[in-house]
This record gives sequence, structure tokens and C-alpha cells, in this order.
Amino acid sequence: MMNKQENLSLQLAFTGEKKRDASASIRGFVYQNLLAIEELIKEDTDRVFCEYIEDITSVDKYGNCRIIQAKYYPSTLSSNMEKEVFREMYCQYLKLIDEGGLKSVIPILNVFSVGNKDISLPDKDLAVVWINDNPKQAITSNLSELSTKKLNKIERETAIIGLCGNPDKLDAYYAAYKIDQRKTDLDEFRLNLGEDLVELLTDELEDSAFEALESDDQGKVLLGIAYLMILETFDRMSGGKGKDENDEILQHKEIKRTDFIDRLKHCIEEHDDLVIVQTVQSMVMEVFFSILEVNSDLDKKKLQIIEKIVDNTVEWLKDILSDDKGQYSFYNSVSFESYSKVTKFKNLTVKKREKAFLKCFSGIKSFMKYLWKIMMNICLDKADFDFQKDAKLMNPQYYIVESEKEYICFKFEKDFVKSSIILPSVNSDEGKEKRRQVYSRMYHVKPEKWFMGGDANTYGRYDYTYSPAEIRDDLQSISSVQDENDYFYLECMECIGIDNGDWKKTEVCTECIFNKKCIRGKV
Repeated sequence: MMNKQENLSLQLAFTGEKKRDASASIRGFVYQNLLAIEELIKEDTDRVFCEYIEDITSVDKYGNCRIIQAKYYPSTLSSNMEKEVFREMYCQYLKLIDEGGLKSVIPILNVFSVGNKDISLPDKDLAVVWINDNPKQAITSNLSELSTKKLNKIERETAIIGLCGNPDKLDAYYAAYKIDQRKTDLDEFRLNLGEDLVELLTDELEDSAFEALESDDQGKVLLGIAYLMILETFDRMSGGKGKDENDEILQHKEIKRTDFIDRLKHCIEEHDDLVIVQTVQSMVMEVFFSILEVNSDLDKKKLQIIEKIVDNTVEWLKDILSDDKGQYSFYNSVSFESYSKVTKFKNLTVKKREKAFLKCFSGIKSFMKYLWKIMMNICLDKADFDFQKDAKLMNPQYYIVESEKEYICFKFEKDFVKSSIILPSVNSDEGKEKRRQVYSRMYHVKPEKWFMGGDANTYGRYDYTYSPAEIRDDLQSISSVQDENDYFYLECMECIGIDNGDWKKTEVCTECIFNKKCIRGKV
């Protein structure tokens, strides 16, 4: 049961709050959501709220409340940030302690700032100056007016400090205020969270489908599932207005730690189509995280396009993976297995199908990266690209040939073929056997073009009249084919960058991968 007195304190602190929005900084938004997961992993946590009162509000089993404002600064710190946060958090502190339903309130400034100066609590005299720097007098008679009057941020803060503040409360706030400065690599932070989740769920992971993964990849998939749970709190819709709208918002923002852990356990222990959806979606989130991590110089427009593409991909997967037929077509696109093994996929138990997807994690990664980069290039190829008018270009569904059920078939408008497939990359040092296995599948479905990165020495036009058994050292290039139905184009993807730092580049697909002639002079 939720503590009613605690809830009253939380609702009071939410009074007069404007809608919180971290979307202006996509990396900052990801960072604060990872911090929310970190809070949920802690054993003493009872419940967590995202974008409620502060970026993160965490209440433990004993009634202690941590309000965390997360700041993400991969480069230079904002000059006035410390003062603004200190003053803003003081106002939240005053509202939270006013009702008296919480044992303690702990304000925390959490700053990700690799390579920046150390941040410390200001001395007491400066803190007093920061709080009392009120350009206007309080213009409200009680806190409830904060919800009805049109006040800007400074006016709201001035009103709260004037109505609720005093020297004793400022002393208590100063004593409670904490600074948590993170200078670790963001990728390391993610990996550590994944390790914590693996440790938390060690017993459940034994004898589960997750055994198909190494420990690090287990953590990445679990973290992806956890992250999607955090995102749900931003999308939850109420079934109807309750008597108290503040209470309704509180309930929809809340994540109970017990529910969080139970959901993770369900994804490990239970086996149904929804679990497969969530597992593959979690891999997609890991791919997104990895792109953000190694492409710190992406401009805002590209970041927003990628974020929207990822959101749409997550939704598309919910649809395509909802049954074994859609799962088969996706698996046939991302797997490294041979035709004979893939054809058995539909007859596998749900647990074994989930395990099959987990085993082709690397194939899913390359599939997603190439798909997203192609889509981003298509968007940026439009000089007048508009996020609303051209929304369809950021949706994978727009490019898919629905009539093809054997694999995920793409038709890109400016490509010279009508059917293509994005296949997992095969590097030259892995390659001959894996490439033969992929060929054995494509021999039966015959897409006109394969987008297949990994080995730039393999390219050109190839003959579908060969049987897989006739392939010797590798695919063999041919120079003359009479019937167009008997050949396909193999696009090596050498012209499309998906590795570290490559996402800041924009490739013109009509001049490379959508062009029949190889621009690097190959036949």
C-alpha cells in the first residue's frame, strides 16, 4: 500500500510545476533515465518517479525521499548552473517538507561532466546570497495559487521562498544538499548498470534463454528492457480523470521497485510472443545507446532524426514480432544460420525462438545500424526535410514490401531494384562458412539485392542459378547473365559508415548503394 501521507507531500511538491521535458538534450534524457534505473536497482528503494517534481524522485522503504536533478555536460559546464539548481531544488525541498509526510528529503545535484572541474557545495554565505537573490517579492498568498497564476520560473521560486522559507529551513536544506559528480565514461556507466542487473537476477538467468549470451550482453539486453520500462512512464495514458488529477499523475509516473524486478523476471522466466518482442526491442535500445556513445559530435537534427527512427522501429517490432510468422521473416533476415536450420524456426518452442534471437544479437545490430543509416540519409537527402511532413521517411514500415512474408523485404524509392534485404555483416576472417549459410537462405527467397556489409572484397553481380553446394571459396562474381531473374546484386556497404564517428557523415545513397555502378571503380 502506498503511504497516503507520503503521497500528499509528493503531490504538494508537484503543485504549480510546469511540464518537465528533457528532450532538448537526447543524451541528457538517456542519462537521467539510466540514473532512474540505478535508483531502482538499489535494495532500499520503494518507488521511483521520472520527470515528477525533479528529473528523478526516489522514495525508499523508510520514507526518505531523494530528489535528483540530472545534468549532462559532455563538454563545458554551464556557468550559472550551480546557482540555478541550488535555488530550484530549495523550492522543491520546501514544498516536500511542508506536508510532513516524509522522513527526510535529500536534494541531489547529479552531474555527468567528464573532464570538467570538480563541483562542490558553495560556502554558507554564498548559498544564502543565491537563495535570497529575489528580484521580486512574493506575489501569491498560498501555494495552491501556483497552479492557477501564470508565473515564470523566477516568479514561482520567489513566491515559494517567500511563503515557505526561513533561515532554519535553509540551514536544514544546506546540510542535506549533496553533489554527485560522475566523471566515468557513459558507456562504462551503462556496462556497470548491466552488470548490476545480471547480479540482481543471477538465479533467474540460470537455465534461461539468456544463457545464449555472454554476461556483458546479458546485461545489455536487461538494461534495454529496463530502459523501455522507464520510457513507458512518459507514454502512459489514464483511463479517465480521477477525483484528484495530481494523484492520478503521481500514480502514472510511479515505478514500484517490486514491479520493476517482477517485470524483468517475467522477461527471463516466462516465454511468450510478448517476451520475444521486448527482448528484441531491448537489443534495439542497446544499438541506439552505442551510436550515441561513439558519436558525441552529432548535430541536433541528426540526433532527432535517429531518435524518431528508433522510436518507430520499437513500435514496428511490436507489430512484426507479434506472431511466429513475423518472427520468422525477421529471423530469416538477421540470422547467420543456414536455410535448413532457419526453416525449422516456426516449429520451435517460444523459449527456443527467443534463444535463437539472442544468439543472433550481432546480426540484429548490423541490420539496425544499416537500416537506420540508410533511412537517415534518405531524410537528409531532402533539402526541405520537415519532421512533420516527412514523418513517414523515419518509419521503417514505409519502406517494407508487405506482400513478402519470407523475409523483411525493402523497396527504397530511389533504388534501381524492387526488392532488397539487409543482411548481417560477415567479416572476411569469419566469413566463408557464414556467407555460405546466408546464401543458402537467399537462394530460396531470391531478393534482387543484398545489402551485406563486412567484407569489402566481395561485391558486384552474382548468379542465383548456382546452388549453395556449388560455392567453393566464396561467392564468385560473374560477367554475363542472360535472364535477369537469375541474378542478384551484392552491395558490400563499403560506402555507408556505421562505425565510430561515421554517423556525422551523410552519404548520398543514389550515388552509391542505390546506384548500379560501384563508385569505387569495381565491376
